[in-house]
Amino acid sequence: MGVTGLFLVMFVAVHLTINLFLIFDDNGVLFNSAAYFMSTNRVVKIIEPLLGLGFFIHIMWSFFIEYKNYKARPVAYNKRISGETSSWASRNMLIIGLLVLVFLVIHLINFFWVIKFNHEALQKVNIGGIEMEDSYTLIANLFKSSIAYDILYILAGILLGLHLSHGF
Repeated sequence: MGVTGLFLVMFVAVHLTINLFLIFDDNGVLFNSAAYFMSTNRVVKIIEPLLGLGFFIHIMWSFFIEYKNYKARPVAYNKRISGETSSWASRNMLIIGLLVLVFLVIHLINFFWVIKFNHEALQKVNIGGIEMEDSYTLIANLFKSSIAYDILYILAGILLGLHLSHGF
């Protein structure tokens, strides 16, 4: 669990770093350049399927651990002083993880799928003489047009933070 979790934490750090370019650059040059680099880099193309495998193993292993813990004590304790012995996040890792997974599916549908497989939906932009897809506009338009997505992403960030705070 720790090995796959650490691998996924590294991915989140890289993903967050690139997404921060959305904040610092209103015209999308930095973000589109970073997105283009990530989509054309050979190392990233090798790591991408490993990332999917890492998520799969992490999720399956969490169910195994939860089942193993349940089998170790199928009868509940008579008295439970939860706050003194463990954090709320640690007691609810499976639920938080499942909510993060739901968000991840939504995130993949909104961005990864469109950027990776629906190239016609993206405008083209020329940066430094290189024509690339305008991922910045896709992302900016979604967040500018929907307060629901803004709230969803804020809640998902909080849930991911809780999940990582226990896991890390």
